[in-house]
Amino acid sequence: MGKQYIVGVIVIILSAVVVDSFISLVTHENPPSDTGRSYEAEYRYEAEIAFRQGDYLKAIGYFDRLIELHPDDVYLIINRGDAYRHMVQYEASLEDYTTAVNIIETLGKKPSHELQLKINYVKYRLSN
Repeated sequence: MGKQYIVGVIVIILSAVVVDSFISLVTHENPPSDTGRSYEAEYRYEAEIAFRQGDYLKAIGYFDRLIELHPDDVYLIINRGDAYRHMVQYEASLEDYTTAVNIIETLGKKPSHELQLKINYVKYRLSN
């Protein structure tokens, strides 16, 4: 009975390690160790790659994580809005663009012409 108990405990521990490793891999909690980049830099890199490859849902996931770390980063918010726009999720896109405008204006600046065009486009698509 002693050997069976020890084997059972070892199996449980190994199972927990395997599951934890799988979850880390799937959720990208840890960036690949060979890149030398920080978590944040890895998320930025992965978000940009996913966006360029047209995997907007994946890009949004990375932008979500980054925005949690930097809720006032206009660049991240606009890029997530762009990903939503490409996915034809215009309401979410408009929400991000509006948030970006509010942040920009609280800094005493004016939103770019490009951002205004994006907002107008999304509003047009929502009205049709």
